[in-house]
Amino acid sequence: MFLGSIKSILIVEDDLINFCVSSKISTKRGELDVKRTENVEEIIKNSQRERS
Repeated sequence: MFLGSIKSILIVEDDLINFCVSSKISTKRGELDVKRTENVEEIIKNSQRERS
């Protein structure tokens, strides 16, 4: 499977329907923890936390 060791993904999407479709596709391909945000500060915070 192409996901390798990925356990969670963050989908940046402002449209709820698009998020739902993307989330459904992503979870069918693997057991992933899917999160959604529109907030740029949250994206940066999550990115920094994952690196440390």
